Amino acid sequence: MAFINKGIILLKGAVKKIPIAFTKNQQYDKQTKQIIKKICTAQSNCIDVGTHKGEILDLFIKNSPAGHHYGFEPIPSLYNALIKKYNHKTNVHLYDYALSDKERDAEFNYVVSNPAYSGLIKRRYDHKNEKDTTIKVHTQLLDAVIPADKKIDLIKIDVEGGEINVLRGAVNTIAKSSPVIIFESGLGGSELYGATPEIIYALFQQFGYKLSLLKNLSKSADKISTLSAAAQKKYIDSAEAALRKKVQVNFKRSVTTMLQSPGGLPQAVCDIYCESLATCYDPHTAYFPLTEKENFESELGNGDYEFGFSTGDGDGSGVSITNLKPGSPAFKSGLLNEGDKIISVQWEGQASIDVSDASEESLDKIFAASNHDKITLTVKKADGTTRQVSMLKEKTEDSDEDNKVKSFLLKGAKIIGYISLPEFYQDWEDAEKDVNGCANDVAKEIVKLKKENIDGLVLDLRYNGGGSVQEATESILASQDPKVLSEVARVNALTTLYPEVMPCFQPDLDRAALAQRYESFVGQSDEKMFEALGINLSTGELTSPGLLEALPEEQLRQAI
Repeated sequence: MAFINKGIILLKGAVKKIPIAFTKNQQYDKQTKQIIKKICTAQSNCIDVGTHKGEILDLFIKNSPAGHHYGFEPIPSLYNALIKKYNHKTNVHLYDYALSDKERDAEFNYVVSNPAYSGLIKRRYDHKNEKDTTIKVHTQLLDAVIPADKKIDLIKIDVEGGEINVLRGAVNTIAKSSPVIIFESGLGGSELYGATPEIIYALFQQFGYKLSLLKNLSKSADKISTLSAAAQKKYIDSAEAALRKKVQVNFKRSVTTMLQSPGGLPQAVCDIYCESLATCYDPHTAYFPLTEKENFESELGNGDYEFGFSTGDGDGSGVSITNLKPGSPAFKSGLLNEGDKIISVQWEGQASIDVSDASEESLDKIFAASNHDKITLTVKKADGTTRQVSMLKEKTEDSDEDNKVKSFLLKGAKIIGYISLPEFYQDWEDAEKDVNGCANDVAKEIVKLKKENIDGLVLDLRYNGGGSVQEATESILASQDPKVLSEVARVNALTTLYPEVMPCFQPDLDRAALAQRYESFVGQSDEKMFEALGINLSTGELTSPGLLEALPEEQLRQAI
């Protein structure tokens, strides 16, 4: 019998919408959204340079529905799609210019396989076998397009290294409006245009700008941006002295934290060197010291190292303990209570660090310095007395079954298999075979459901907290056709441990043709791989109904 003759339903609509946010690009996107939400008012006017498919432009329209928004996209197919998408929006103005510092006809490197890599100068690609071609475009200065009387509040620029020339062509707009500017700069693209950090800094300095990382600006949730210019100046003048002192104290504490952490200055220098070396060879490669590696693995389903207490900022004068976890090192010490204020922290063999006026974020950085060294806390009790408490972190083993794959049968007009996948956890005991990861657990449940002669399958990702991209990919592929797993995802554990999964779920398909089709996508980007599966990552639409045909909504409701 045909196992899945009605396909699989992803309740999030598309793989791209799975909430995995631990890559740099995903973090940047999240931070950009936070900044737009904070900066933009209903009447703000915004510019999106490198509009691509309109993701940022959509945010401009959502947060500033009464403003005018300008989008620039030189790739013909993307530009035409944008024109179609926004043709009913009278406040959206689209141009097919490649913005620069000179007006001319120019050659443009169009990366067909990954349009986001496209630019006036060919950059280094992160993936092999990218397909590109040269097209003709017209470059233009931003100053020549934006009306002289139009005040601009925010500009986002993402043009694969050419940001410096876009800025040079926008000096009048910047000088006149002083907009918030979100731009990308880094190895892999910027150096091709001669944009060094010194040159970029000097350009902004002439306009009186201050540079900030996205993560820092996105966290500053003050309301100063909603004040008038006069009110902003008054606020800044009155707060400057206090803020200068606070910055000095925090800076000194950050230096002390580095010096008095386990390993001290030699370890810090070694880590910085290794991080710089990794970035120099590949800007998308990150070096993880042992503690960072362990903390990263914990986010992907491995056990956490923890003291077992939660903290919170109190009345603005330090951090206090807000909760104790039963059975944890903090709980078993018998010396800590909720409401205790943390005065100082001392790693074994190091000097004490004063944290009496530290923020919760600063304290978290100190605690994150090691998972295996003893720490001594000095806390102030409710009665005013102080007490010292020494402890070691302990690794928590996640025994919560709610975080594991589960399956159920939904019996109605149709028999539907239902799989709940709360997170994309990974096998940390044997990463080579990857036997105990969520992809294998999904396969086990599929085997059980197959024996019940189900008519369709629901893979519920609504409450998925994210995790391993590899496990996410393999779980989705396992739900489609395990042959794809072995050929595209290169996972052998399924084929070895669960051979009964391997027969195609849709035997009416031409197996040879299917294998040949997938083989051409081995080693390609995620977008290409899921294109082979019949999923459009941008829209969430199914492009191959014969391969991925969802149950009609009415039948699904009846089954549930």
